[in-house]
Parts: sequence; C-alpha cells; structure tokens
Amino acid sequence: NEIQTLEFASALEGLDVRAMDKVEFIEEPLQKVHDEGGNWSLAGQVGALERSYLRTAISYALDESIADLAKKHDWCFESMRDDLKEVFRQGPRGCAAIVLKPALLGVELSARLAWLARSQLEIGAVYSSSFDSGLGLAYTAFLGHLADQVTSSVRSYAHGVGTFMMLGADTLTP
Repeated sequence: NEIQTLEFASALEGLDVRAMDKVEFIEEPLQKVHDEGGNWSLAGQVGALERSYLRTAISYALDESIADLAKKHDWCFESMRDDLKEVFRQGPRGCAAIVLKPALLGVELSARLAWLARSQLEIGAVYSSSFDSGLGLAYTAFLGHLADQVTSSVRSYAHGVGTFMMLGADTLTP
C-alpha cells in the first residue's frame, strides 16, 4: 500500500546519493488499487503510483497492471492502447517503463505494446521472463533487442531475462 511505499522510501533516505542514482525504477511498488465499488482501473492504479512518485521521487514501472489491463480488455490491443494513451495523455511523469511478459501477454501483443510505449507514450519497454525455458528466454531477449531499436528519445533499460540462473536445468531438458 502507499504507506508501505513511503516507509520504504524513508528507509532509502539514509543511502548514499550515488547508490540512489543507480535506482532506475521500482516495478509496481503498490498493491492493486480498487475504487469504492471494488473495481480496478488503470487510471486509479497510475494515480496511486503517481502520488507515490511525487512523495518519493522514485520512478516506477507498470508490471502487473499491464497483465490486468490485458485481462480487462480481453487482450484487445486497441482498447489497451486507448486506455494507456488516456492515462498518459499528459506524458509519462513518474512512469519510466512498462514491463512486458510474452509468456503472459503473447508475443504479438507484447511487441505492439513495446512499440506504443516507446514511440507514442515516451515510456520505456522492458521485456521480462516468468521462469521460461532457455528457448523462451532467448526469444524474450530477442524481443527486447527489437523493442530497443524503435526510434525514440526514451531510454532503454536492461531486460529481465536472468531467471535462467534460478533454475537447476533448462525446463526443456528431458
């Protein structure tokens, strides 16, 4: 919640400024935000993230919210695009990137969202894995490289394909 995020930020205050300069963003630092009726919306989630950003000056990346948005719009890119463009119509403010997981979103939707983020929203696109096989990780790294080639003034970030080290062996190994 927002209080925990503020507590986390205050714990960081004692760190050396050089260490804080290395924090590019925090992936979705808040729990899912619901309105009074119990409904989730991207606008409500980003509003809470923006309040956190204004208090802490720590940029964020949309992670779980991208999957939530896909579910809300039944994986329809056009509906997702419209929602994202509306929420970020005044610019990205504290949002540094969106996190794309092709294993959850699909390859085509992930690629279209990466292009939208970098070319129209001025937000970075970070590809990430979900304990994929070596083949899946290689493909995710390839997609990340392609996303970084989209002409944009937006900074490119490291992609999250380091989960292979967490596995004892490739999941495709018989």
